Amino acid sequence: MHFSIPDTEVRSGENGSTYVAYNIHVNGVLHCRVRYSQLLGLHEQIKKEYGSNVVPAFPPKKIFTLTPAEVEQRREQLEKYMQASKLFMQNGLFTDGLYCISLHSDAEWLFKPVFKLDSVF
Repeated sequence: MHFSIPDTEVRSGENGSTYVAYNIHVNGVLHCRVRYSQLLGLHEQIKKEYGSNVVPAFPPKKIFTLTPAEVEQRREQLEKYMQASKLFMQNGLFTDGLYCISLHSDAEWLFKPVFKLDSVF
């Protein structure tokens, strides 16, 4: 199972503000679009489940609006984070967490997950 974030999109929120959406691909197919804050929330859930010592470092939060170069740097860091999180992906927590994000936020799903990751390995 290969997770990647090959690109991003600037999207408009309900209040008219814009944000960066990270396009998450699973095995080369677009799976969902999520915000940094949603992935950060999932990271926090993983830390609670497994402990801070075993979870890979998460890209830091920034105070100011990101420049295009910073967006690209964060995209690369998030992709590396996902690829370093194989343990959580194998246990299904990562996709289950992304599914939970889609149910409780404005993440945009392109298809509903129909498998658990641990059934693939």
